[in-house]
Amino acid sequence: DRFTSNADGKALPKRAGAPQPRAAQSALRARGRGGRFPTFRMPCSLPTMLAAASMLLVILGRFLVSFSGDQGSLHPTILASGSESAAARRLEALEELKAEKGRLSRKLSLLELSRFRAEAEEALRLVGSQGTKRKEVTRLQSFINDAEKLQGALESVDAEDFPTVEEQFKSLLGQWKRGLEQVRGGSDASQCAAQ
Repeated sequence: DRFTSNADGKALPKRAGAPQPRAAQSALRARGRGGRFPTFRMPCSLPTMLAAASMLLVILGRFLVSFSGDQGSLHPTILASGSESAAARRLEALEELKAEKGRLSRKLSLLELSRFRAEAEEALRLVGSQGTKRKEVTRLQSFINDAEKLQGALESVDAEDFPTVEEQFKSLLGQWKRGLEQVRGGSDASQCAAQ
């Protein structure tokens, strides 16, 4: 038991710490790993390795594929001609959106203008029934007439050209609304004084 035999059949003493082939194989089999192949040990747990691998794939994927809208296209360095057509489609879509915005802004402005005219006419009836100053009545009539003329002018403006006059329209309508509020405030004050 303390001796081993070599190829010649001579008994040799066992050295302490020397690897024992049969003992090592039996120990590996006892653990259930078999003795033929060395085992692979991961540096960390399986979920951590999968998370690291998926992050690596995402990072590498960004260099290869860039998504434009709902259609994927290759990165510009890989396929330059595809990016030119995608850029042209984007510019075309942008122009269509700008035209649609102009059309809707014009429509909204016309609606605001007609609402202002209705409010001014109501205020004119209220001021006229109270018998207030002639100056306020004249001012309200001026607002109504100017709003009617402006509405006709805005209807003749194309939707593409409307953004050029939109700021002036908003400024003018704001002045008219402030004037209407002043007239309403004055008529409310005179109505309170009469009671």
